[in-house]
Amino acid sequence: MPAADPERGRTPPIRGSLAAWDRFWFGEAPLLRLALFRIVVLATALWGLRYYGAAVEQHARGEAAAFLHRPWRPIYLFEALGIGPIGPDAFGIVSTILFVALGLGILGLFTRLSCLAAALLTFYWVGTFYSYGKPHHDFVALAFALFALPFAPVGARLSLGSALARWRRAGRGGVPEGKPEVGPWAGLPLRVTQVTLAVGYFFSGATKLVQAGGEWINGYTLQGMMLEFDAPWTPFFAQHRVPLVLISAGILLLQTTFPLVLAFPRLRWVYLPSAALFHVVAWKTMSTGPFVTLWFTFACFLELERVPGFLGRLLRTGPWALRLLRAVPIAAAGLGILSLYFLQVPEWLGLGLIPVAIAGIFSVLPSLRVEVRHDGACPACRRGMAVLSSLDWARRLRVGESGSLLLAAGSRGHRLEVLDTRGRARTGFEAFRALAMRLPLLFPLAPLLVLPSIPRLGRRLVHKLGAP
Repeated sequence: MPAADPERGRTPPIRGSLAAWDRFWFGEAPLLRLALFRIVVLATALWGLRYYGAAVEQHARGEAAAFLHRPWRPIYLFEALGIGPIGPDAFGIVSTILFVALGLGILGLFTRLSCLAAALLTFYWVGTFYSYGKPHHDFVALAFALFALPFAPVGARLSLGSALARWRRAGRGGVPEGKPEVGPWAGLPLRVTQVTLAVGYFFSGATKLVQAGGEWINGYTLQGMMLEFDAPWTPFFAQHRVPLVLISAGILLLQTTFPLVLAFPRLRWVYLPSAALFHVVAWKTMSTGPFVTLWFTFACFLELERVPGFLGRLLRTGPWALRLLRAVPIAAAGLGILSLYFLQVPEWLGLGLIPVAIAGIFSVLPSLRVEVRHDGACPACRRGMAVLSSLDWARRLRVGESGSLLLAAGSRGHRLEVLDTRGRARTGFEAFRALAMRLPLLFPLAPLLVLPSIPRLGRRLVHKLGAP
């Protein structure tokens, strides 16, 4: 750190290359992007809890399984710290605390503490799995992301903690709409994960070149690895050598040049899909596993807060044929990712996450926007708007004060009205349902809000059918 300036009594600003280095790691970044990345990382760790859990439980409880034939060979950090195998009693305690920590971190309660506990226990969980087998590199980027989260303001947005804080401030007369957009250190977890992925891919490719040289791309090396495991797609890929030569060269080029994405963001459109496709093909030809805990961390390269707007523009501009052509691969990729994720989570949790997934799909529809104005006279409404606007990650809600009040005090008290993109005003129950349908985090409530309208819809249907 530079020495303090005795004449001014403060530390002079950092300049030059050191300032750029400081901004790269600790500069301001969108808090909404950090919050979405926090949810992705913790949800991925939740997937890993289930994915690695079966083998860890077998060892902890001494159950008969082929995996038990592997001896305990602790990873280096476990050996240095003297960490031994997990026992049957500790297994239940660790798994429960880890599940609770991940859940609280995703919801945003005690966020930094929850993220720290999730990082430590997830590392212990996966490290135990690796200590009974061959350590892989599918967890490295996720581990660095988990340990970097507590150092950033991860609970500033999209968290119940921030929503409750805004509720309290609004009750004391604070402005409910004001919420921070950027914050220092917010980019640290993103940068740490980006650099980890770039370094990991580079050394993976460099190791192939150093140890095998040009022989690695002769086609026979990749063919031999595929035939050894005989996965579902092996016969299709392994029967011709020339395509395997091209694939091998492409893998080496992808891995050794992957750090270019740090300097040239546009290359991410090529490198990220290519890396994801590489892991899918390796999974289906060499039984490497889906590597979900690795390629879900690719979210660190995305401007996550802009994804709904980007997809919305793709799906609402151009001819219908072009929109459909765009929608089909997006929907196929989304459904593939969701199905892969749900296969490794408990059934009850998967059923609970389905409405959230549907909410994410609805969040990209451009017509689902509402505007709410208020005069600030109603404390309950002011608090409610504070909470709703803090949970509006897809920016579907506009809240503000105006002279032409949509939320006004009258003889019947305060009346909530929302104005949609077509200019239609909705009041009472219809207003609440309009909000729930348009805010992704409230979407799971929408089916329940439809039920009271069924009798009225039935009367309308009968009336229309009976009309001459």
